[in-house]
Amino acid sequence: KPSSAASDVYKRQVAQLAGLSIQWTETTQFLPPDTSCLDLRIGIETKHAGVINSLCKPVPYTQVFAEPYSSKPFTPYLSMLDLLFNEGPLARRVLRDMVPMV
Repeated sequence: KPSSAASDVYKRQVAQLAGLSIQWTETTQFLPPDTSCLDLRIGIETKHAGVINSLCKPVPYTQVFAEPYSSKPFTPYLSMLDLLFNEGPLARRVLRDMVPMV
């Protein structure tokens, strides 16, 4: 497991590459969801992927192993890295289009 400092650097770099301004806080214990905002923590666990899929609509973007470069169709919700590596600065547009304003 990466150190907390390394994890912070990684999170900041991913946010910067995506052109996003994200603020987060770390806790030492689980805090119940805050009803004043949309809490997506549970959505990052694959067993709860339906939470993210129900809140976000798939927005097709260029994928190296998808049409028109291969016979495979677009695969939604692969990973943030897939999106960043394939779309670069345009990843921000894809993310914005995926999540409706709540």
